[in-house]
Amino acid sequence: MTGFSCGEKLRVAFAFADIAGHTAERVFRAENGTLAEESYTVHAREGFCPEALHEKLIPFAFFQEILAGGDPAPYLTPALAGRKALLKEYLGDFCGVYLPKEIFYLAHGQINAAGLVYRRAENAFDVRFFEAETDGGKIGNIRPVG
Repeated sequence: MTGFSCGEKLRVAFAFADIAGHTAERVFRAENGTLAEESYTVHAREGFCPEALHEKLIPFAFFQEILAGGDPAPYLTPALAGRKALLKEYLGDFCGVYLPKEIFYLAHGQINAAGLVYRRAENAFDVRFFEAETDGGKIGNIRPVG
């Protein structure tokens, strides 16, 4: 959290430590004795351009975009961009993006992949790896790596 303000609504601002330098704001309103989320907005840092990324960084920036709640469309081929609404369901509820260790690449080759971190229980996490196949600097396929 980087800041908050209280008034008729509660506004909470926070920053992500990611490639795009995302910042977000969540707005809540009081409703029947509880806080109900009214809006969530997320923005990349000014001047950030997904098209300017090196191809090896695309999967990390893409998965971080989804984690931040942003729009993954700029990272996707037109065919996959049409199905972007299904990505969160396909990938599941991950809470972090992880750089694979060297041994991963020894086992799977120099594929363009990232590890997604999933909460299994309190203070217990699992990592599942996904390859992001690129075509012309855009992701055309995402598949789990076994």
